[in-house]
Amino acid sequence: MCLDNLDHLHVGFYDNGYDIEATIYQKNNVSIFYLDDEQDIDYDQLKKYEHIKNLGYKILEVNKENLEYDEAYNYFKKWLNDNRIINK
Repeated sequence: MCLDNLDHLHVGFYDNGYDIEATIYQKNNVSIFYLDDEQDIDYDQLKKYEHIKNLGYKILEVNKENLEYDEAYNYFKKWLNDNRIINK
């Protein structure tokens, strides 16, 4: 996979005993969220997502370049809730 820029952003959810972190890369003006294989979650919930070697599960794409941390956190937290990772 060719990424436009190797700069990346880490965003994490650490509330209520969780320790879940995603890495966000930019490709063609899109912010792509990846969840690696070392998270404290049930990976059966991720079967529907593409797994990219060395990056992890491609869980979310946002049509916005250069997300600020707070905005990225809100997208990530919504994804966690929507997929019942943190809201079981």
